Parts: sequence; structure tokens; C-alpha cells
Amino acid sequence: MTTPQTPLSGGVAIVLHPDNGSQHGPIEIVKFDRSNSLVFLQEVVGGLVEVHSLYTRWTYGGSTSGELLADAWMNEEGKIQRLPGNGRAREVLEVHGGLSPFDIPCGPVVLTSTNSEGDTVSLTLAAADTLLSKYFGVALDSEALHRALT
Repeated sequence: MTTPQTPLSGGVAIVLHPDNGSQHGPIEIVKFDRSNSLVFLQEVVGGLVEVHSLYTRWTYGGSTSGELLADAWMNEEGKIQRLPGNGRAREVLEVHGGLSPFDIPCGPVVLTSTNSEGDTVSLTLAAADTLLSKYFGVALDSEALHRALT
């Protein structure tokens, strides 16, 4: 049986696609293979990557507290490349990642997790469920997700 803190078997990441005009971009749950995570992340965001850690509690301009919820990977040069803004990712980053209220991530943003050795790994069930339900209004059907990944 899978516990809420277990990384999802087969590996999964959440991709928040950029906005399309005034509409938020789609949310995609994708297979994630940690053996080539850098290549995968660079392909999805379309270039060099930068990461912002998301915590269960965050004080802007202050310090982090709480547990690590996820890592948000984005294109390091998204603004320079004039990629479209990602309002959905901004909502999460502003609350959990200390993003300035005057900043916006540009281009796709990939949500993954980190293990105790600092390796990039798939999201846990708890993190995926929190992100999908609290911020995006999507219910995570873990059984269906496991069937799709196997």
C-alpha cells in the first residue's frame, strides 16, 4: 500500500503550462524518470533551469518554515526569451516559494520533489494531492494515477 509520503511509483511530475491570453494554461501530470531529470526538465521548460523550493509555510522576505512541499523548475531565461507568463505557477510560488508580488514565472513550470540526498525525485502523493486540490481544484485519483503509470 502506498502512503501519502511515498514517491509515486513510476515517477510523476506536474507541469503547469503558461497562460494563453487571459486564461490559465493547462495542468499536465507526466511520467518522470529521475535518471535523466536534468534533460527532462530542460526539455519541458525549453532551456536552462532554475529551481524554487516550495514550503508548507513561507514568510516573504523572512525565512522558510514547515516541510518541503515540492520544487518548482522553470526556464532561467524565461523573461529574456519573452516566454508567456504563468499565472497559475505564480499563485503557488507567491504563497509557498517566496516569489515577490511583483514577479511572474514565464513559460512552463515543472513541480517535482527532493529526497534526503538532495536528488530530484517524483512528487509524493501528499504533495501532488495538496497542489492539485488546494491550488488547482483538481481531485487526485491515486489509484487511477498508479494504473496509468504502470
